[in-house]
Amino acid sequence: MNKRFLLIVISVLCTIIIFFSCEKSTESSDTEPPKIMDVKTNIKDAVVTDLGDSLFLNTDSLNIARIDTIVLGHRILFSARFTDNEALSSYKVVIDVDPANEGNEGEDAIFYVSRGWTLFGQGLESVKKDTTIVKQNNIITTETIEEMKAGDTVAKDYPVREGDYSLKVCCVDKAGNRDSLIRTIRLLKRETILKSRLQ
Repeated sequence: MNKRFLLIVISVLCTIIIFFSCEKSTESSDTEPPKIMDVKTNIKDAVVTDLGDSLFLNTDSLNIARIDTIVLGHRILFSARFTDNEALSSYKVVIDVDPANEGNEGEDAIFYVSRGWTLFGQGLESVKKDTTIVKQNNIITTETIEEMKAGDTVAKDYPVREGDYSLKVCCVDKAGNRDSLIRTIRLLKRETILKSRLQ
């Protein structure tokens, strides 16, 4: 009886020791958020004048306080550098009107975009810790947006509100840590740019 009891106690203890020694930690040791740097939009974009000359926009790419200008009707070329101490996962870009940009309420439309891209790398061989991405042709601005406002009986085209918008870039690493950055960009029609530059 004593031998049998001792055998049961030993087998229970061995099972407990094996169970706890094989248990993997479910908590991630990565607590450091990713970093977002060098966010740029439409660097050296150009507007052609009626005389065929080119006016280049966003040429001061080293000035961190600059406000990039996006020409309505152009595609947005977005670039940024993302780094993380372990592994990057995904990022998102959101463009929304700046709260201070009041525009002509009821007479114009607000441009809004939210796009996300996931998985910087799949599998062990493609884990990315530092990458610069360049996205083009994914976000297209328009000069008008079709919508229905109060008092409208049918949807109609409203001009996009010109002025300042917020460009928010968010990044997540594989452990779920996040970082975000907000920059001001300016959406303007070609005619507005030409008028201000050629005066």
